[in-house]
Amino acid sequence: MIKELLKKRSLESYRIEGKYWGVIIDGTGLHTFHEKHCKHCLRRAYTNKETGETNVLYMHHVLEAKLVVGDMVFSIASEFIENESENVSKQDCELKAFDRLAKKIKKIFKRLPICILGDSLYACETVFNLCRAHKWKYICRFKEGRIKSISTEFKAIKELEQSKDQNSLVWVNDIAYKDRTVNLMEATMKTEDGKSKEYVFITDIKITKRTWNDSSLQEEAAGRLKIKDLTNKKIIVTI
Repeated sequence: MIKELLKKRSLESYRIEGKYWGVIIDGTGLHTFHEKHCKHCLRRAYTNKETGETNVLYMHHVLEAKLVVGDMVFSIASEFIENESENVSKQDCELKAFDRLAKKIKKIFKRLPICILGDSLYACETVFNLCRAHKWKYICRFKEGRIKSISTEFKAIKELEQSKDQNSLVWVNDIAYKDRTVNLMEATMKTEDGKSKEYVFITDIKITKRTWNDSSLQEEAAGRLKIKDLTNKKIIVTI
């Protein structure tokens, strides 16, 4: 169904920069148990503050890829975050699941120009490399300290530029990181309670005043912040 809609060009106005389709990657908890459910359960130990006892939660999580179309999201692929067995030395995690999910998406939508939208967990070399390999773009939330060298350079350049021009939007292109360059933007955006807050995003899409004012980057950045709200809206599952 999604392929048919794309083929008919019914959703063209929702492309980022008129080129890329925004795909949100979102991990969701499905079930939580106080006893082992199966050999694939994720495990999390915690200490009961009242008794001091150490207990274990058993969980089932799933990672979903959702195509963003205005105020709707279309689920296009899913991957369970689960252990191969109960005796694994390292548990499965969201980034490992993303590697598997990305291969699924690429197999289904071989030539679709995609822009991955992720939270700060996805602002890492693993995701950058996967996007490059699949010829995708990315826009991810970036928190201070996530990648120290990038954070330090952005902060230094931002302070220099802001001394010349006070704006609600600050961006820096072509920050060197290993064998690539990345672009960062800091924007003041409204939260759900109406307050203003500064957010930083990292992307491999070149940032200019024109591209930001064209609103597609703004909308995708804002959509990333409202991901939990988006996932509660109408979700159409690919058949």
